[in-house]
Amino acid sequence: MSEEELLAWNKGKPVLEQVYCRKEARTSSRIRKTYCDTVEGWITYNQRSLMALETINSPTNSRFRQYD
Repeated sequence: MSEEELLAWNKGKPVLEQVYCRKEARTSSRIRKTYCDTVEGWITYNQRSLMALETINSPTNSRFRQYD
């Protein structure tokens, strides 16, 4: 989707329904791809990523427990 098409699509839509695109290189590749989703979709994606990181970093997942 070109920038002009994206601007036309988003015009007049509520913020959460607007489409936002970003380029990123995934871990398995150095090639940057463009990923597009609604703002609401990106918020959900970021919340899930944060929850996954919190799960990984939680003390109950630690292989080495600290004893006081």
